[in-house]
Amino acid sequence: MSRRNWTLRLMLVVVLSWTVVMPNGAAARPAQQLSGFGCSSSSDPWFVETLAFDLTTIAPGVVVEPTDPSMSNALAQLRNASTTPLYLVELQFYAKKINTAAVPIVLADHTFVGSKVISDTVFTWTIDRERNEASWRKYDESQKITVSHDSLATVLAGYTDHQVFGDQRPLTVTMPLPQVYTLQVIYGTELISIPVTQTYTLNATYNPTRLQDEQAACEGWGQGFGISLLKWLLGYVFRAVIAAIIVVVLVVGLVSWILGRNKA
Repeated sequence: MSRRNWTLRLMLVVVLSWTVVMPNGAAARPAQQLSGFGCSSSSDPWFVETLAFDLTTIAPGVVVEPTDPSMSNALAQLRNASTTPLYLVELQFYAKKINTAAVPIVLADHTFVGSKVISDTVFTWTIDRERNEASWRKYDESQKITVSHDSLATVLAGYTDHQVFGDQRPLTVTMPLPQVYTLQVIYGTELISIPVTQTYTLNATYNPTRLQDEQAACEGWGQGFGISLLKWLLGYVFRAVIAAIIVVVLVVGLVSWILGRNKA
């Protein structure tokens, strides 16, 4: 068999091998696409928290509405349909004085205003550091100020979190007593303290094994993804090796062909 025929046959075998092993021209990908490099787990809260606001000292245009069920972590929403601005006063544990120009009255130390609602439109106090100026800016299309569980410590003076998280809640649980706090707002030019009562009830949809189940799912996902990723990488390595062989065969074939022509 001539060197030229041997080279052509070897090239044909390599190409056929590439076609059989990689029919779609790509290595097998992991079964689950990576949307993030972490897998978190959490446990259900033991209780359901409810906030009751006493709005008898504010104009009828200010109301508290329940939150949308799709808004996780939200407890209530403050709405103000009147043309008098309603400012939400928040606590600031670090800076003594912040945005005194944002509100029409002098605030106490370690308090500030970050949002206001007027005529069903929410504005936030925004600082433009490039221009070294601050102003009220419309907050998307929001019509209400949301009070979330995470914000309670900054809007309720003296707030203490009595919520409990964890699997295997006992059959007999001591319920936290109702807690009374104060929410401060500015309505027009008047500082108003709104009594807020927080009550607790047992979480009827509590899952006693949620944390355990999610941790197991995370571990299983990690192991399965690791195996799939390894297969994926090996597939690409195999393709690279095959491609290198093809290049070598083509070069050898080309050199053999040139030498054959020169001899002829």
